[in-house]
Amino acid sequence: MFKLQSLEVKRGERADAWIPIAKKPDGSDYSIPLIVVNGVEKGPVLFATSGSHPDELEGVAAIMDVANSLDPRNLKGTFIGLPVANIAGYLHHISVDVSGIRENPDDCKNLSRTFPGKRDGTVSEQLAYTISEKLVPLADVVVDMHAGGQRGTSVQMAGFIASDDREYLMKTLELAELFPMETIWRSSPWGKLALVAQEKKVPFVPTEVTGQGRCEDRDVEPLVIGIGNIMKHLGMLEGKPQGIPRERKYIDTETYLYAKVGGLLRPKVNTGDLAKEGQTIGLLYDVHGRITEEMKAPFDCIVTGIRTKGLAWVGEPTFLVSQFIPDPRKGLVDTGAAKAPAPP
Repeated sequence: MFKLQSLEVKRGERADAWIPIAKKPDGSDYSIPLIVVNGVEKGPVLFATSGSHPDELEGVAAIMDVANSLDPRNLKGTFIGLPVANIAGYLHHISVDVSGIRENPDDCKNLSRTFPGKRDGTVSEQLAYTISEKLVPLADVVVDMHAGGQRGTSVQMAGFIASDDREYLMKTLELAELFPMETIWRSSPWGKLALVAQEKKVPFVPTEVTGQGRCEDRDVEPLVIGIGNIMKHLGMLEGKPQGIPRERKYIDTETYLYAKVGGLLRPKVNTGDLAKEGQTIGLLYDVHGRITEEMKAPFDCIVTGIRTKGLAWVGEPTFLVSQFIPDPRKGLVDTGAAKAPAPP
């Protein structure tokens, strides 16, 4: 039987539940949604989470689709899905017709940067603590899904953890390559849930897809296939992994480029384009049409993300770029990108 707090799920059953993590000022529970599919046979546990940035919607849909596709009678082990970790942000309106913000409106914290959290902290810190201490330890693999969100784009990519523990690094690389994505990236140190998983020796795979506040099948399906491939790899499902690209591109931790003056951003490249060092990849304009700033590639790079919101204030991110690295099996080249300032 799967047990978490008061939730109990027998073998061969599915449960959709709300898990309390804190109290609201009115005395009601502050809860998060959980989907548990418990197979009839004992086996590995896969924990898939999304929505820590609640404007990143593709992972939310992927967890729904994976859970709905599973028959507990044909499953070995347990699938745990946390489709929307930051449920308050997911439901929060930022305008009359736009829902979902990046932070938690109840304490203004970025959940993804809050791990491992605190038992007696703010609601985001207690939420991070619950995920870190109650859910991650149950898992044999953790998949954390992200996207460009409402403010930007991203290339489709799966990440591995550049750990000093070579065995752990190779395990995360092996799992990342089960996603049907050409680009494999050396995951940044900013996603603190990765550090929690690594400390607990649980293999961790982050993913990124397009974003722009959308939830399109072309981005959801690779996530569903990738999770299914991992479950097949672990022996939770029968069958062989599908959709694996013949060739891969390996890239380093992404580097954010920030506006130094600000203005109306007009990109001169597309997401996924290659750029040479010093190449102008975007221009910023003031309201009189004068160029206030040229955004230039800091090195030969692939453009992995572009700001969607055209108006950029000083200090706000405009582009994401990365350098290619060799196949990690042949050794990593430290380009210094991992030391770049953390994003907001």
